Amino acid sequence: MSELVQWRADALNAVRHFPKARFQAEEVRAWAYAGGLEHPDNEKSWGAVMRAAKGEGLIAHSGYHKVSNIKAHGTPAGVWDRVTV
Repeated sequence: MSELVQWRADALNAVRHFPKARFQAEEVRAWAYAGGLEHPDNEKSWGAVMRAAKGEGLIAHSGYHKVSNIKAHGTPAGVWDRVTV
């Protein structure tokens, strides 16, 4: 398995196990990195992870909210809800 494919699988697993029911991707990223997940070559890689999680029915988009990352200058980003089955 390539390094990128393994990273995506690990990142998707972080989305699966993130403890909050409503969240933004930046929260999942911070939590995953604190738990030992390596940073990808490009942080935009998380977009594919969130789309995959949505496609698998793990999460649903529920709106937008400003991010807390100061480098992003308060831009709105997606808010996600965990889907329970």
